Amino acid sequence: MNAATEFFNRIVQEQFDTLWLPAVDLSQILAVSGEAPFRTQLLFEALPPEWFNGAHYQRHYLGVGHADSMSMRCAINADVRVHLFIFRSTETPRFSSAEKNPFGLALRGLRWFYRQQLLSRGLLIANAPLTATERRVLLGLLEGRAEKVIAANLGQSPNTTHIHVKSIYAKFGVHNRAALTSLWLGRLPESR
Repeated sequence: MNAATEFFNRIVQEQFDTLWLPAVDLSQILAVSGEAPFRTQLLFEALPPEWFNGAHYQRHYLGVGHADSMSMRCAINADVRVHLFIFRSTETPRFSSAEKNPFGLALRGLRWFYRQQLLSRGLLIANAPLTATERRVLLGLLEGRAEKVIAANLGQSPNTTHIHVKSIYAKFGVHNRAALTSLWLGRLPESR
């Protein structure tokens, strides 16, 4: 291994180790704070001037040749948020407010893409978290089992299972099993 590679590996390991320290940097807090389902943010707009003299900026930005970043956060649902960052090197000018809006507009379509990616891997992306029982009922529905069979497998009454089914439909924003299956297969039902 040459000296440059060893240096790079050491710097990356130091940064990784620093990120796992119990101390949390202001930039990390700002990245995850707020309830807005979609947000585009410029680094120099979000953080106070004194932050740029601190150890985090020196190590995690300047230390790897970055001077600026622009971030986008998109909530897929209450459990899943996607964070994307674009970085600029020390040789290029800062991101401007004029670049923020086109970046956000271009990336809004990623919400649909990430939702499809999660669905294709069987991950639950309901509008509200599912209970453990609802997850088991959902698997039965997606396997094509009748509600009575699902109820028998779970040791509950058909009425209780039906209540779980209705709750699942509401959380996924569908009205029947066909629409739920269609959603899972990546064919979103039309809004009514």
